[in-house]
Amino acid sequence: MNAASPLFPERITYSITDRDERLMEEGESQISVQEESLTLLHDRGDAFKIELRDVAEISAKNHKISIHLHTGEMLGLSRLGYRFDDALREIIRQRNEVILKDLLIGETLQVEGIHADVTFFQEGNKQGIPVSCEVRLYETALVVLPHTADVTRIPYSFIHSVDEENYKLKITVGNGNALIFSKVGRQMDYLKSSLAGAMNKMLLNTQDTLRELMPFLPSLEIREASRLMKEGRAARKDQLSDLSPGLWEGLEKNIAEFGMKEYYDFLKGLCSNTDHVYAGLKKGLMGNLTGIYLWFMLPILHNNPDLPGNALALEASTSDGSGRATYFFRVFPRRAYREKPGAEYLEEKSAEIAQLINRALITINFRREPVYISADQLKETRFKQYQYSIHRIPELRELRDRFIGRVMHHSLEQWQQDVLDLLRFNVENLDDGPRWEKGFELAGKDQSGT
Repeated sequence: MNAASPLFPERITYSITDRDERLMEEGESQISVQEESLTLLHDRGDAFKIELRDVAEISAKNHKISIHLHTGEMLGLSRLGYRFDDALREIIRQRNEVILKDLLIGETLQVEGIHADVTFFQEGNKQGIPVSCEVRLYETALVVLPHTADVTRIPYSFIHSVDEENYKLKITVGNGNALIFSKVGRQMDYLKSSLAGAMNKMLLNTQDTLRELMPFLPSLEIREASRLMKEGRAARKDQLSDLSPGLWEGLEKNIAEFGMKEYYDFLKGLCSNTDHVYAGLKKGLMGNLTGIYLWFMLPILHNNPDLPGNALALEASTSDGSGRATYFFRVFPRRAYREKPGAEYLEEKSAEIAQLINRALITINFRREPVYISADQLKETRFKQYQYSIHRIPELRELRDRFIGRVMHHSLEQWQQDVLDLLRFNVENLDDGPRWEKGFELAGKDQSGT
């Protein structure tokens, strides 16, 4: 549909009110919905366009569609007649598609068109209000598209349990939150079997990846390890060693084949507790990267705050040798770290932040470009989508807030010096805002997301 083609050829009534609900404009128009915008087409040639990314909420009452903007204004559409439901459905659908792009999903859609009511529960809060929605299943996540609220993406690796009771399906996730699907009707069995199939496939894929890396491990040990490491989840060395002494050794042996050994060994030498090193793996879905994605997260914390540290180092590579950079995230606020936290608290906090960073990376499907690009680069047109991604994804904002910098793998000697410079920079600054800038000169050039 081009910009001049109305969604509805009939003229409708519209109104625009400001944040104080004062009428700013009203009249008659035709409406057109393109991929990322809604356009009012006036007979007098005074058309204007509203970006669907600027829409905070869509509601409908008494045959009037209310489109609330993030800036506080509201566009009202009425006198839609028998086309009211079609218009509401199309505007919501197009806005949801825009939000899906901003959520950085970018993966294969497996199941769509399951309609239900969904009720969200947050830990410690009362039950929410049921809203109509569409349920979709992607390769690694369940996606809920409410008709009047923001899209929610739930990675399968976050799901703790799926239970059916009284014709309702309850899904509990790892952070204590839950959602309940009701009014699913005859699609209930299809939803349950499709969700179980997607989760089983994810777990089996993790087992296949582990078997590919460590074919000597017994099947039951691989199964237990896959539960800890499913779809990018981090597992700590002591956890994996308890499952099987050969499991961690096997992962470390793969480091050399992935071209990471010298880099990993250097970081390990800086590491404050090698039992608290985390490992994770993932296959595919890494932007343009392919093969197995293997990563390690190492805490670099010291009782002496003058030593380079206060960081979690993320060292990652793929089986095809691409994606070479080391990423660093701040653990403590810089001023708090100067106050010399106790050793026990250092370890406790690093474990908490490691899990937070891991969860955030899974949420953004391990894409790294939106993490490291600078605030100035975000103003460029080519990064426009990331502006909205950052707005919509709190986990991405957390990553950007904790991000110290990245060190590119040009030469081992230069990389080692840059790592030490970055870590010194991190403890010498007292303001949490500044980043170590050397790793930004190539930002935006490697579209693989490394």
